[in-house]
Amino acid sequence: MIFAIQQLRWYSTDDVAPTWRRVAAALKSGVVMDENRAVDEKAILDGLENLKPKQTVLLYLKEQNAALLVRRTEHDTVNFEAFEASPPSEVALAAKGALEWDFPTIAVSLPLSKFQDPCLQETLAKFLAMADVERLGEFAAKTRKAGVVIAEEHDTTDPALITEFLMTILEVNGTPDCPPLLRKRVKDDVCWENAKIPWRRFPFWLVLRLSVQRLLCLELGAEMGMLHYKFLMCSLLARLLLDSADKLNPHFCHLKAKLCRRLAKLETYKKDLTPSSFERHRHLYGNTAPFCQKATDAAKQAINARWSSFKEQAQRRIPHLPFRARENDFRLTLPNSRPYFTKLFANTQDRTKPLQNDNTTLEPAILKNHRNKDLNV
Repeated sequence: MIFAIQQLRWYSTDDVAPTWRRVAAALKSGVVMDENRAVDEKAILDGLENLKPKQTVLLYLKEQNAALLVRRTEHDTVNFEAFEASPPSEVALAAKGALEWDFPTIAVSLPLSKFQDPCLQETLAKFLAMADVERLGEFAAKTRKAGVVIAEEHDTTDPALITEFLMTILEVNGTPDCPPLLRKRVKDDVCWENAKIPWRRFPFWLVLRLSVQRLLCLELGAEMGMLHYKFLMCSLLARLLLDSADKLNPHFCHLKAKLCRRLAKLETYKKDLTPSSFERHRHLYGNTAPFCQKATDAAKQAINARWSSFKEQAQRRIPHLPFRARENDFRLTLPNSRPYFTKLFANTQDRTKPLQNDNTTLEPAILKNHRNKDLNV
């Protein structure tokens, strides 16, 4: 994602380049809060203390199934936006097609003077670090088995500890905020077959995409931010496709199809743009399309090479017939045919015994002479 942002920053004009730098900095702040490592309390505290105007700190709290965007504005306020990272299984299964989801769940605006209170920042950093590693049973999904209510590990955690408890405390020190909502179509899956824990889409991936789109729309406006986000996703898919072209299996060419669909949607999307956004679309498309074309061509060549190799291996080989037979080809071993031939020869000898009239036996030579005489008659 960061490499794709850097690539779009090279293609963008000077007025958009600072926005891309701030978005990349926000994603780098969230690297220490990934799927495999716990949230570092010191890193959170450093991010909060060094928060500059228009900068953002991204926090993904895995155990609470929640994400938090902390953004400092130019008006001496700090905005907190919290949202759920993964929907409940019931909601995902009930959606017909894509799930339409509005973000953020709740937002609070805090004055800069109160936000810069060292006691508040230390307490907030400690609370977030503990919330990332501790799973509370009160917020876990519940089910009833044998008349007893127990925690359901197959479902997602309720993010109320962040979206309700924490945000309520922050709201006491600030004011509720009503930012423009961002609606996304989330295509989540819940696969239960032969699995203890159902397979779900990676929540952190949704957090990253939503955070980038949110920051672009807040700084560039709804239309311009959405336009740059769409080109960013095309560049990201093209980079991923180009890096994995030699490792792709022909059955997994949906990544190439997804990139082509996004490029096709960009062509239809420009019809509804304003003149200024249309010019920006033309500029970005002219710089991004060659790179996307290079990625699709590389993927196509790799898929065709894999397919040709598979057909060559699966094809039955028929050798050419030799012009002359070898000496060994005239010899038949027939190791299991001796009893049959022995019986056959014995029956033949019994049928060829000479007739015994007047107790005389004709020699083979005499018999030959008789036959010759008969033929001369």
